[in-house]
Amino acid sequence: MRSSLLIALLALTSACGPREPGFAPHEQLSWRIESSEVTFDRCSDADFWREPFAAPDVSTGAFYISVAIDETGREALLMRCNGFNACSVAQPEVRFTVAGTELVHGSNSRLDIQNSSCKVAVAEGIVIVDEGATMTLQNSLTFTLVENDAACVDFEANVRGQSPNGLGVDGCVVTVHMRGSL
Repeated sequence: MRSSLLIALLALTSACGPREPGFAPHEQLSWRIESSEVTFDRCSDADFWREPFAAPDVSTGAFYISVAIDETGREALLMRCNGFNACSVAQPEVRFTVAGTELVHGSNSRLDIQNSSCKVAVAEGIVIVDEGATMTLQNSLTFTLVENDAACVDFEANVRGQSPNGLGVDGCVVTVHMRGSL
């Protein structure tokens, strides 16, 4: 009797083992972010440029990334949650494509530069890798100055002049790295 109970418990434990990576239709996942880091490549180190990219404070344990998988299991939306099960679609909307154990998002935008006819083109790529009980997120932003060459040259020179490292923003890549657990 004792051995059959032990076998039943072992079978139940193995059936309820760790969560396998991947996404299912109608699934909602929320990962508590445990670490966050921002890296800069070919970027100005002027305070006005870097301060907006500060890594979120994850020391309180209250920072989460949540996604909702659609009914087909092929797309997901980034969610904004204010408590347990009180979630809505994040604004602006961030839509991911499900690719195996990864969620992938890409977008392009243009931003105005105050008092300049130069604009900043921003290419964003986000990849969330589901590892079962944990996840990694990488959000890369690549900045390119566009539209008015003379104004862009002036803007870049101005930024380089204010940067201790002598670099500007044209060609700058800012990457946010996060790690979390369910």
